[in-house]
Order: sequence, then C-alpha cells, then structure tokens
Amino acid sequence: MRVCLWVGVALAGVTGLLTGCGMGTASSGPAAGPAITGTVHGGQQPVGSSQVYLYEAGTTGYGTGAQSLLNGPGYVTTDPVTGSFSISGDYSCTSESSLVYLVAVGGNPGLMPASTNNANLAEMAALGPCSYWNGTNYTVNPATDVVINEVTTVASVYALAQFMTPGTYEVGTSSTNVTGLTNAFANVNNLVDIASGTARAKTPAGNGTVPQQEINTLADILATCVNSAGGTGNCSTLIADATPSGGTMPSDTIGVALSIALNPSNAVGTLNSLVTSTAPFQPNTVECSCGNPGTAPLDWTMSVVYTFSGQPQGPIAVDANGDVWMCPMNGGATTTTATELSPTGVLLSGSGFTVGGYGCSGITIDLTGNVWMLRTYTYPYNSLFGLNSSGQVISPSPNGYIFGSDLNNGFNLASDASGDIWVAGLNYGLTKYSPANSQFTNFPVQTGYQGYYNVVLDTQGNIWSGCSGTSAPICEITSSGVNPVSPSNFPNDEVGLAVDHSGAVWAAYATALNDSGSHQLIKISGGQISYFTGGGLSQADNAGAGGDPIAIDGAGHVWVADSLVSGFLSEFDNQGDAISPSTTAMIQANGYGVPGFEIDASGSIWISNDASYDTLYQVIGVAAPVTTPKALALKNNALGVRP
Repeated sequence: MRVCLWVGVALAGVTGLLTGCGMGTASSGPAAGPAITGTVHGGQQPVGSSQVYLYEAGTTGYGTGAQSLLNGPGYVTTDPVTGSFSISGDYSCTSESSLVYLVAVGGNPGLMPASTNNANLAEMAALGPCSYWNGTNYTVNPATDVVINEVTTVASVYALAQFMTPGTYEVGTSSTNVTGLTNAFANVNNLVDIASGTARAKTPAGNGTVPQQEINTLADILATCVNSAGGTGNCSTLIADATPSGGTMPSDTIGVALSIALNPSNAVGTLNSLVTSTAPFQPNTVECSCGNPGTAPLDWTMSVVYTFSGQPQGPIAVDANGDVWMCPMNGGATTTTATELSPTGVLLSGSGFTVGGYGCSGITIDLTGNVWMLRTYTYPYNSLFGLNSSGQVISPSPNGYIFGSDLNNGFNLASDASGDIWVAGLNYGLTKYSPANSQFTNFPVQTGYQGYYNVVLDTQGNIWSGCSGTSAPICEITSSGVNPVSPSNFPNDEVGLAVDHSGAVWAAYATALNDSGSHQLIKISGGQISYFTGGGLSQADNAGAGGDPIAIDGAGHVWVADSLVSGFLSEFDNQGDAISPSTTAMIQANGYGVPGFEIDASGSIWISNDASYDTLYQVIGVAAPVTTPKALALKNNALGVRP
C-alpha cells in the first residue's frame, strides 16, 4: 500500500509545486485562504487519523524558519474511516512569493486493529506559491485532485534536499536565495504529475526525459515502511539501510527520502532489494520494460535529460534568474546561436538567438546579465559576440568584435567582478574587453610561454590558467606578470580549474599525473600543492585528453566531470577527501565529453554532452547552491559558499 494525499481546493485553477515542512508557530490572521480538501491514502486504503500540516517555507536560513499557516493546533486530522480532511480558509500567506507545502504525519494505512498508528509515516506535498489574491490576502492558488504519495514525496525531497535539515520537516533558504528555492520548488513539477501522483515520463514542456523508473523505485522503497504499522520490522530495516556511516538516522519516511537524496551512493543495492514485483509503483527496477529488470542503479542521483533537435550545445553559463545559457561547441554549425532555458528546462530562445559565426568555445555572463560568447573555429577566428538578457545582439553584426587573427587558438573567457570580459588564447595571450567603453586591451604572452588555455578569476582579481609552452603548466597571472605554480609532472596545459572560498585553486586532469599515485585532482593553496585521487577519478585515466571540468559548490565541495568516459561525476569535500565511490563515481551522462558543467542556485548540476551535442543533463538537487552568475559570486566574495 502507498500513502496518497488527494487535495481538492474549492476554486478552479492549477497550482505550482512546492514541498518541505516546517516547525514554526501558527499564523493568526483572518479566514483568508480557499478551502483545501483531500484524503490521505496508504496504497489503495485511506489513512485514518493522520495529522495534516500546511507550512510556509522560511527565508532566514537554509533548512529552517518554516512557519505553520494553520490556526489552533496547527494541523487537521483525517477521518478515521475515509481518510478525508478539510483545511478551511483560516490561513493567509506572508506574501505572494511565499512558498507553501503540506505534510501528512502518522495514521493508520488500512491495518487492524483500527487504533494502529504508524509513527514512521510522513509524506510531503507541494501546493505552490501564494500568488492568489482573494481581495484581502495572498493565498495558495486553488487546485483540484492533487495526489500526494511516495512519488510526490520523492520528487519533493530530491528537488528541495539542499534546503532541508535532516531530523526536521523544515524547508528554508537565506534571504538572498529565494530565487534558488523558488526554482527548486518548480523542479518538483518536472518530476511528478501532482494531479495523479505519478512520476512523469516527460517534463511538461515535452523536451525533458524524467527518470520515471528511478522515482518509482524510490517510492516503492518508501512504501515498504509507509504500508506498515511502523516501528520494528519494515520501518526499522529501511531506516537502518538508509542511514550512512556516521550520518543522521532518520525517524520517518521523509527523513529516509532525504537521507537517500543527500547520500546517493549509500547502500544502493540493499535499498533496491527491498522492492518487489508487486510494489505499487511501476515500472521500477523489478518490473521494467526499459532493459535490465531487477538491476540496481549505480547510485540514487536523479537526472532529467533535455534534448534540442538541431541545436548543438557546448559551454554553459547560468544567470541570476537561474536560466541556463548555452552555445554550440561544434565548429560545423552554420551559425553561432545561443540557447536559453528556464530553470525547469523550458526552451525560452525558440530556435536559438542567432549571433553569427561558426562555433563557440566559451560563454560567460556579466554583472548586468549580458551574455558573451567566444567564437574561434573559422574565419575571422577571434570574435566576441554579445547578447543582452532578452537575447538581443549587442555586438557588431555579423562577426561580433574582432580583435586579432593571432588568437585562432582561443579557448575560454570569463567575466570579472568589475564587469570586464577576459579572453584566453594561445599565441596571443590575454585580452580584456570593457563593455562600459567598448575598449579592448591586450596583454601579450610573457616570454617563455606560448599562450593560455583557460581563464579562471579569483577574488583578488588574479587569473589562473593552463599555460602553454612551459614545464609548469598551471600559472597565476597577476598585474606583476606570470607566476608558474605547478611542477613538471603535470601532463599539459589543458586543465580544469576552479577557485574556492579560501582562495585555493583546484585543478583536474583527464589523465593521471606522471607520479606513482596516478593523481588527477590537485589543490594549490598558500604555495603548497596537495594531490588527491579516488572518488571515481581513476575511471578517467585517458592519455592525451584535455582537462576535466571542475566546479565548487556552496558547501565548498569539489565536483569533477569526466571529460571522456561516459559522464562520471566525482565529489570531494574541501579537504580533498572523496565522497563519491572510488569504483563507480556517479554516472549521469553517457557520452564522449563534457564541454559544459555548471551548478545553479537550486543545487542542480547542469552538464552538456560532447557526444550528442543536442543533449543537456540536469542532476537534481545534488550539490549545495551557489551564487550565479560567477561574476556576481566574485563581486560578493561568495565563491564556494551558499548565497
């Protein structure tokens, strides 16, 4: 049996999705909200005597500050026979941007004796933002026939995992990242159809493939406890299996779902073995027509895969609204176009914003929201193209800003904390473009070097790059010149680089260094170099390959995407200790390489695929949120910390 919550609201309309739960005090305003009615179900049986709460997510800190919106005891109780409940209009939200959610706790999922109460039963359901104005206050948008069950719980917890705290039902964000939380709530609707309580096969926009089988499997895992009397037996087994070594032990099924989402490599096979052929949600790993029935996934990370017919994709940048911008890496493209997606993968740019040229090797977003792309593959080789946030071209047509044929091996670009754009390339050095006065300034290659492979800025305004033509391929470029920092055992200048909050620089190679440890991850801090391996990096030992894309999330964790082998993701903490497994890492993308790799303010990782240029992966809620765009993080000294 599964827990379902059918929600009907006494007005027409459809709500957006939210989730979570809170522990704050009840509001005491006038009767303002439309009535919410529903029924809690366990499988096909009503859940009697379950307590149903309505909460507003907090904005005073991550995983805290949620407030009850109901008067009296703060909850309503379902009918002991029918499982029905009614929340009358005795609530009002703080504002139209308030994000609210339901939680159903405890009750009897159709078992005998009738006094049975499963204290380990907890389900979540999203209702939407309080954007409905009833003439007096903002309330939840009216909705009808909304199912809340293990599927909606899985979808809600995964999307909101980075905004929840283990051991509580609270959902919250900081006052400076309400956008990230709003976008995370919207992602729930991409995963589940709340009108039926079923996992989607496609996103509502139709361009994203949802991991339906995985969501169903996770829901079936939760159902082993939900459909019981709780306590010893199914629930105690599930709770023990879902508790990682040294981690917090959950007390109910919301906690179990959160533990799995935050520790996706823990006990994968053991948890998967709990699912049977008669489980309520299918297809799952036991009953599946999609191949390999009964086979456990490599991990419990959750990815939505977007495709764009005829629109090749490459480098990625995320703007302040959470929109994802991409440009085609393929040099064979007839024109350079930019693709813009909403935070939920909705295509906003139609067939693409055309800016001219043939191919793109880098993309960045400045402090004003303008999008800049570097085109390097064909004549005139060295062009900088710009779009404003509405997709209108702001660079000269059709070739953009041309600044010298010697940059025919240009590689990358970045926006700094002052709004200037820096371009790195071989044979030409660095070029700074200042949009404020349309001025280009060239900094020639220093004697002894051939050029620069990439450009990564730190909060001091210094640039880190892979430097060509030297035995020390990683260098720091300051106003005083070029400072080589790496030893000769580093294989080449093609290296992924990222800077954390402490100013330490992390570097990742797709091939092992020339030392006995076969290291591929390096930390440069205070003049010292530390070497790390494990976490699945050994899977990506590819001689001659370029650098592995690398990113730092809001917890300071280091994420590395394999640039050659079938989309491995590796995660390390800020001390370099591996979090992902050493044998399988985390597999999300299947393809040749990873030209685009970005984390957003909701905690999703976005990955483009070099093997199929029209494919983009969104790994839902797996990383700690970051400030976007990167130029804003630089300005706010917010690299490697939550916004």
